[in-house]
Amino acid sequence: QAIAPIADQHHILLLNGGGVSNSLVGVSKYIFHNRSLAADLGVAAAAHMKSTGAKKLAALHWKNDAGDSVVNAVKAYWEKNGGTIVATESVAPGVTNMDTQIAKLRAANPDVIGLWMFTPEPGLAIKRIREFGMKQPVIGIEFNPNDAQIAGAHSEGLLFINDYFEPVDGWSKQFATDYEKRNNTKPDFYAANYYEGVYMIAELLRRGREKGGDYMDAEVLKKALYENPKFDSVYGGQMTIQENGVAKKRVG
Repeated sequence: QAIAPIADQHHILLLNGGGVSNSLVGVSKYIFHNRSLAADLGVAAAAHMKSTGAKKLAALHWKNDAGDSVVNAVKAYWEKNGGTIVATESVAPGVTNMDTQIAKLRAANPDVIGLWMFTPEPGLAIKRIREFGMKQPVIGIEFNPNDAQIAGAHSEGLLFINDYFEPVDGWSKQFATDYEKRNNTKPDFYAANYYEGVYMIAELLRRGREKGGDYMDAEVLKKALYENPKFDSVYGGQMTIQENGVAKKRVG
């Protein structure tokens, strides 16, 4: 957000492959995102739970831009599709005790619980939800090995949706192989996103150069992007940059 005015002033293209807050959308005329935003993940999670017949949703979320954006997007989707939000409780990132909030979720007796938060809170949340005796399905938007270590056996059955890199074809397998050889670890979605982003920028430069003139100018690159908003994705197939500048791409 701090560099956005500078980018606008000097016509510099910005690409976000890591941040998930909706507050980043449109912060610059020239910012694009090949990371799925938290709100998009939340709506996808809600759509899955709606397909199971769930009517009453309770949510536990981070009290910040990212968490609030998911709450707002899911509420609009859920209520539009005939569901009811029976409880919405927030916790600060880094919290070590969320028992008061979880007790309120239990009292609301939801059909399903959404965890709109990021590591390490999902691990603690699912652990305490199950220790409180709640059996409802729980779905989140992130769960990584750190969360799993915190949750232990209580994570069994948890669903979550997130950017998830899994090599599927020649390009992505070659990237994964080379990355692991160089770094002695498998690439996560952050590595995949920024690798993919380099190719996206290169493609935009190629398109801009074909038009002639100052092809480094973000105004030229932005025009070239929206003339054809599809780009090859290292996740497999193609991603499409939507009107709000956010990629629609494969998640897991």
